[in-house]
Amino acid sequence: MLCQRYQLSRARRRAPDLLALIGAEALGALAYTPTPEWVEVSEPARLPDLKQLLEASERFERDPDAPMDELMRLFKAGSSPGGARPKVLVEDAKSWLAKFPSIRDTFDMVRIEAATLATARLAGIEVPEFQVVELGARSALLVKRFDVTAEGGRNHIISMKSLLAAGDYYFLGYADMADTVRIVSDRPRHDLQMLYRQAVFNALVANTDDHLKNFSMMRDRHGWHLTPAYDLMPDTANNREHVLHFGTVGNTPTLSSLNLLGRQFGIAAGAVKNIMNEVREAVEQFPRIGDEYGVPAKEIDTLVARMRLPGPG
Repeated sequence: MLCQRYQLSRARRRAPDLLALIGAEALGALAYTPTPEWVEVSEPARLPDLKQLLEASERFERDPDAPMDELMRLFKAGSSPGGARPKVLVEDAKSWLAKFPSIRDTFDMVRIEAATLATARLAGIEVPEFQVVELGARSALLVKRFDVTAEGGRNHIISMKSLLAAGDYYFLGYADMADTVRIVSDRPRHDLQMLYRQAVFNALVANTDDHLKNFSMMRDRHGWHLTPAYDLMPDTANNREHVLHFGTVGNTPTLSSLNLLGRQFGIAAGAVKNIMNEVREAVEQFPRIGDEYGVPAKEIDTLVARMRLPGPG
């Protein structure tokens, strides 16, 4: 979206140019400027603006070359965080990331993500505060920004992709992230158990979008630790295979591989069993939770059918 906002030629789409334009709009505590002067911060939207911004987002998706005056308010709302879905920054008494539906969606992605976050929370996984807001016939998902401090400052954030120095194509797994947690985290025992719990959850809920940018570590006043889990979704794209591998079985986990992964994380056998049971019991509640969040019954049935719980092999 930066390219359209600033009408960049191909020659100006280099990393230094893009970072300078991102300025202070990135998540985390880093800002980028080609001069010693402080860069302007974007103008986060307010909750009453969301419906109008959703409409602008849909216009942009239909026609990225639409007149700039129609799109400038959307651009000014700081729609810079990465990912495939339309999103803007929002502030009321708290700082939020608002995730909009896309005109290309074949599922109700907003309500499904909310239901998945609620299921993960039931499974004992730390997730950000979130809520669904109604915007006429559409809706948006608000996710509280964990990089913003109570005083309005920022916490540093770094993705596992950066920590593992992974390129565009990689063959890495959950055990590789565990090794990084042991080195970086100031509370490795807690974070290893939380990361393992999320690995089991991703396997059971069929979250095949488990790439390294969807895992991060954050530095607050206590030190470095895992961020709350985010971008959790069942297999809406029917990918079938995970991005990250689960050991020797590769990208299609089994119960045996999840047990072995727990040992690789250094978690006692009894704790591994408890985590797997707790996560399984929570994932079995996804149909009920999805219904509570308004996910259409047909979509719930399709997603549950794709949650092929790993076999014993």
